[in-house]
Amino acid sequence: MRLRTSAALVAGFLILAARSGLADSSSMPSIRALERSYAEYLLVHRPDRGSREGVKGAAARLLPVTESSLERDLAWLSRFRARCALVDPARIAPGNRARLDSLLVRVARQQEESAPQGPLRRDALAYRALTDQAVLEVITAPRVGECERVRRATRRLRMLPEVLRAAAINLRAIPHEDARVQSGVDDAIRVLRAEVIAAAAACRDPHRRADLVEADSAAIRAYEVFPRWLHDAPGPAR
Repeated sequence: MRLRTSAALVAGFLILAARSGLADSSSMPSIRALERSYAEYLLVHRPDRGSREGVKGAAARLLPVTESSLERDLAWLSRFRARCALVDPARIAPGNRARLDSLLVRVARQQEESAPQGPLRRDALAYRALTDQAVLEVITAPRVGECERVRRATRRLRMLPEVLRAAAINLRAIPHEDARVQSGVDDAIRVLRAEVIAAAAACRDPHRRADLVEADSAAIRAYEVFPRWLHDAPGPAR
């Protein structure tokens, strides 16, 4: 009887130990879950980066980057890297290790971009990735219908003045090389006047093309006054 009881206790202990091991394994996030979490964050908060990384639904969106959003991004990215650190590379397949490495590289780049000494707080031309280049990216995207490209570009163009206003505030009290900034502004205007409009020519919908031209004109006007916004932006120096 005692032998049976001992055997039952040992069996029970082994089952509990096995279940404990499974619980430990399940507490490690999957690579797919981490990738999905990062994609969802980019879609909501940084669609410009999301579209460059192929996040579905991000291509038609654009949001200004503000001081508060940069702080929010840094806090979220720090927490996200802590989640990634829960993954034991020795316990996942080589292909998943490569996916994790790629994810961490992308996160690190965003952290560097958003950091207090990063380009989004120090370099006016860093915002081209959020403005004319973000528009050019969607209007020349492969495997997308011509008028869908125009629709996406129009939505981004309409946000471009707000993106530039927020950029001027982020960059306030930072010394700027006026000639360099003006050269970048001139090139951005050239892209908006020539390359974006030329890429839209294949769309035969007159209403969509008219909407694009209107939004493009407003974006160009915002870029024309952007250097002045940089000098006039209110607020204390950091």
